[in-house]
Amino acid sequence: MFGAVQLRGKVTAVVGMRRAGKTMFLHQIQRERLQGGVSRERMPYINFEDERLVGLTAEHLHPLVEEYYRRFPALRGHQRVIWCFDEIQAVPGWERFIRRLLDSVNPRKAYPVDPGLIPIFDRTGRSNTGHALETAVLIELERRRAEVSYVKTALGYEVDFLARYPSGQTELIQVCANAGASDTAERELRSLMEAGRMFPRAQKRILTLTQDGLPRAVPADVLAQPAYVWALMAPDAA
Repeated sequence: MFGAVQLRGKVTAVVGMRRAGKTMFLHQIQRERLQGGVSRERMPYINFEDERLVGLTAEHLHPLVEEYYRRFPALRGHQRVIWCFDEIQAVPGWERFIRRLLDSVNPRKAYPVDPGLIPIFDRTGRSNTGHALETAVLIELERRRAEVSYVKTALGYEVDFLARYPSGQTELIQVCANAGASDTAERELRSLMEAGRMFPRAQKRILTLTQDGLPRAVPADVLAQPAYVWALMAPDAA
C-alpha cells in the first residue's frame, strides 16, 4: 500500500522524486500527530543533510537513539516514539539500523525520507530492510500547488490524499502498488467510495504502480491509471 499508511510494527518510508515535497509531507505528518495530542518530544526529527552530520555511518546511529533516551528517560519502554529520519540514505548501512530499531523490544515507528526507490528495494524487488518495511510513496503533488491532507471516514475507512487545488477542484486519491487482485481492489475502492460521500464534489482517483496493477473494473465516477501517467499529465488535463 502506498500513501500515508502507518501500521504498528512497520516502518513507513516516504519515497519519490526530488523536489516532490517529501520533507513537507513528513512535517505534515508531524503536525497531524501534534494536533492529535502526541507531544513534540515523542517525534524526534533528524535531517541527515545537516553538514554537522556528514560522515556518519551506521555505527553512529545507535548513540543518537541513546542520547535521545538520556534526555527523555521517562519515554523509554513506556511511550511510543515516532522517529523521523530525513535523507537517511546518506548514512552507509542505514538499513541495518532501521531493521534493528524496528525489531527492538520497545514499539516504535520510523519514517525514513528518501529521494528514490533504489535504497529501499534491490533489483529483485525485495526490501533491503526485510519484510518489516511498509513503503509509502508520495506522488508529486507539489507541482500542482495543491493543499494535501489525509482522510479517515466515520466508519474507519482511509484514503491516502485529499487534494484541494486553488481552482476549487478537489480530488480523493487512493494509491496502491497493485490493485489487480479483486479483494485488494474491493478494499481500496470501498474506502474511496465511502470518502466520496464526505466529499461529493471530489474527483475520485485510484493510482497504481504499473498498468498491470490497475483494478479490473471501477465505478463510472472513478478514474484509474498508473501513477506515472498521472504524474506526467498537465495539471489541467489530470
